[in-house]
Amino acid sequence: MAERASRERFLGRREQLALMRDRLRRAGDGEPQLVLVEGPAGIGKTSLVRRFVREAGAACGVLWASGAEGETDLPFGVLAQLAAGLGDGVREASVVRGRAPLPDPVGAGAALLDGLGRLQERDRSRSVVLVVDDMEWADTPSLHALAFALRRLRVDQVLTVLTARTAGPVRVPAGLRKVVEEESALRLVLEGLSVEEIVELGEGTRVSRRTAARLRAHTRGNPLHTRALFEQFPPEVLAGGGELLAVPRSYAQLVNDRLAACGPAARDLVAGPRCSA
Repeated sequence: MAERASRERFLGRREQLALMRDRLRRAGDGEPQLVLVEGPAGIGKTSLVRRFVREAGAACGVLWASGAEGETDLPFGVLAQLAAGLGDGVREASVVRGRAPLPDPVGAGAALLDGLGRLQERDRSRSVVLVVDDMEWADTPSLHALAFALRRLRVDQVLTVLTARTAGPVRVPAGLRKVVEEESALRLVLEGLSVEEIVELGEGTRVSRRTAARLRAHTRGNPLHTRALFEQFPPEVLAGGGELLAVPRSYAQLVNDRLAACGPAARDLVAGPRCSA
């Protein structure tokens, strides 16, 4: 039960949510808005956007797509996810069907723009929130099409929210990068949880402020890393002394899987020099 509550609890980010709500209000007034949420893996970018969308409720319609590391070479994969909520016209222009030739990014972007317009015409009382999560893993054709559409929004009631890792691969096309770097765009860089928020996160384990401070120093307040430690180790281990905390099993497995996919030279480099007897 404590583990489930820990996973469902949303902590902090009040300032960021307030800024995003303001951008949604401005989008509702016919000023297209863009928000870029950045931070390392596990810092809570997706959780923040989901919370924002949940709080907005019926005030907006949501189009959600996410990039995936294994689908970066799938042309228009991300755009197809967005198109699923925009009607048949957009799907036909952006989704590969059978052996049909791939569309060009300009044509797909124009179809997306038209679909956004039609969606707004159906209900002028609701803004459209367009989300691309894990943008660093989105396929390049989709990003080109997205840039084409965003650069041509004028008085549209559209709020675009993009999330990206600060240390992720640099794969953003120049056109989209220009849109993201405009002065009108809002950039939110997420930091780790505070000591007080870690105490709240570990409520089921009755963590002390001293232990929370230790965890914050160890994980830099990363919510995903901190949760993994809470779930694996008892309070007395987390409180500890001067010894370092062990790596969570889920993290160790991820590293081992990545290492196993590397070549012999890379594995030898990570293993380090072997001492001869």
